[in-house]
Amino acid sequence: MKNDVNQILVFRQYIFKDTTIGQMYINGKYIGYTCEDALRPYKIYGETAIPCGTYYCEYINSFRFGENTIWIKRVEGYTAIRIHGGNDEGDTAGCVLLGVHRNLEDGTIWSSTPALAKMDAHIDSSKPIILTISDAIGIE
Repeated sequence: MKNDVNQILVFRQYIFKDTTIGQMYINGKYIGYTCEDALRPYKIYGETAIPCGTYYCEYINSFRFGENTIWIKRVEGYTAIRIHGGNDEGDTAGCVLLGVHRNLEDGTIWSSTPALAKMDAHIDSSKPIILTISDAIGIE
């Protein structure tokens, strides 16, 4: 059965003081590790992960991150939220970073270029892109 949409799931798993580490799946296939800002009960600009929920996305040409950057649309209270490469909280301002490897001692990821290529290879750009972000059970 073919999918009518590209369903991206980010499953948050590990909470650190400044970062949140998780995993990304597209249509059920593992893509890589994610790194986001910290989860907070209140928003601090550039230092807080976006809320859990379901978001529509689309590819855009980003001046900062290049062609075929995924823009996470209509995130209330946030602007210019994207999925892009990076290693830690210094590389994100609410965005979702993607990498091949993770370090659970310091809450970082790395090898973004191959992870982003894998993500792009699993997305059919002719179909809608829907992102769901979910916390692991027990994360508050």
